[in-house]
Amino acid sequence: MEFVSGQTKKDVVEISDILTGDYEGRDISMNGAIHTIRDMGEVAFVILRKREGLVQTVFETGAVDLPRKKLKEAAAENQMASATASRQVLDEIMKKK
Repeated sequence: MEFVSGQTKKDVVEISDILTGDYEGRDISMNGAIHTIRDMGEVAFVILRKREGLVQTVFETGAVDLPRKKLKEAAAENQMASATASRQVLDEIMKKK
């Protein structure tokens, strides 16, 4: 498949791609909204929300060039944006009644 950018290979995988088993034991890239973070010290479990559902990922300190503080800031921003969007939808529903 050729994408609009002209690329023929996907750089980011979806949940359905992972479930095929083709990615077992490999490092992958996945995007999504941060649903929650369970911080266990050196390792944090990051739950991503995608259109297909939720997926648990592992964040290891030092394994990537992203400080844990930035990860938590991104999660907080995501939660604030989600709460704002939810409130806007609720306001629109109430206006229609």
